[in-house]
Amino acid sequence: MQEALGLMRRRAYAKARPLLERMLPTFAKPDIITLQLLQCLNYSQLAENGYPDLLANLPDGTSEDVVRLVKANVFKNEGSWDKWAETLHSISPEFSHSLLDQERYLLLLFKEFSLDSVRQHIADIEGHFGSKNRGPFMEDIVARLKAREPFLFLRQSDGEMTVLAAYLRYKATGSNTGMDQNAFKSISQLMFGSDQLTDGDLDYIGSVVEQAYFSANIISVSTLARLQTTFRRNWRGYYGLSKGLAWLADKREKASAGYIVNGPTGNAIGDPASLDQFIAACPDVGYIGCYGELADELKKRGAETVRSILIPKQANQIPKEQRNQTELLYPGRNERVLAEIREADRPRFFILSAGIIGKHYGHELKKAGHMVLDFGSMVDNWMGLNTRMLNDKTLQSRKL
Repeated sequence: MQEALGLMRRRAYAKARPLLERMLPTFAKPDIITLQLLQCLNYSQLAENGYPDLLANLPDGTSEDVVRLVKANVFKNEGSWDKWAETLHSISPEFSHSLLDQERYLLLLFKEFSLDSVRQHIADIEGHFGSKNRGPFMEDIVARLKAREPFLFLRQSDGEMTVLAAYLRYKATGSNTGMDQNAFKSISQLMFGSDQLTDGDLDYIGSVVEQAYFSANIISVSTLARLQTTFRRNWRGYYGLSKGLAWLADKREKASAGYIVNGPTGNAIGDPASLDQFIAACPDVGYIGCYGELADELKKRGAETVRSILIPKQANQIPKEQRNQTELLYPGRNERVLAEIREADRPRFFILSAGIIGKHYGHELKKAGHMVLDFGSMVDNWMGLNTRMLNDKTLQSRKL
């Protein structure tokens, strides 16, 4: 049991799952193992057939409410939305668990942001901005780098969109409560090591993130397929991505983007071959992230100069016992990073990998005359680290 829990804490859900499945038939308290397995399935990319299998193999002694929760997940992953909602409503009020809370959040979200409404937001965004596929997108990036034309490419990820949604609600109502507050607490604990950030912190982070997206020249947005997968597994992820699409559709007249790309096209910048193209186009390179050793690798790949602005790792990558002794990016290091960005320098191709607050850094780098690509967690993959539960093939294809 301890081995499985340790793997889950490291987000190695696919490895924890078979250990738990072997324990399920004989464990004295089957509810405990069943709920752990359900969590593994929710966060594993290998879970397509797992929910029906789990339901079919539940041992005697599993409580009726846990059985209903598993059934609800089966219906949700089948797309049987009415049966999913009906089964969730049948769970007794006395039963309490974070996985049930997640399902209830998803049910509320589904009522506010159905997949049909998300599909319409994507259509509105594409109709306004236009879109490019991989070939023209990569050609445009290389041309801008060769011309030393300041620009900013940002990806719409669930973390910053979650913060933006909470900020917009706070700005409109003067309060940060309910689902917005829960989502903001969740992401701030993950990124900044605290769920006690103030409304003032929300106001600052949300405003600079919004400003960055208004400033971006190219934005990568989620596909409907990505939303469907996220909806089944992660209430906060679906919350952030669906709210982000709704925001961009509503604010499209204020945004500077010349066009959009879809998520898979935007992620193409993370391929090592793409990185080599970018360095060849602009061999003066900059980097904002947490890996000091990346500079040497970039020089091996053709960079003539590398300017690194190093930041702390995000909180969830730092052992809990060390967080109190470690200066985190926000609020600790934030102002110093901004001061470094604003120092005079030659135009550079900047590799941006700094989380939510990093969107603001991208905006400031563009203002300072640089060319900025938002690589995010793909830089972790370059270093051989799997921080986003990728399959082994994808991870190996990105490793430098």
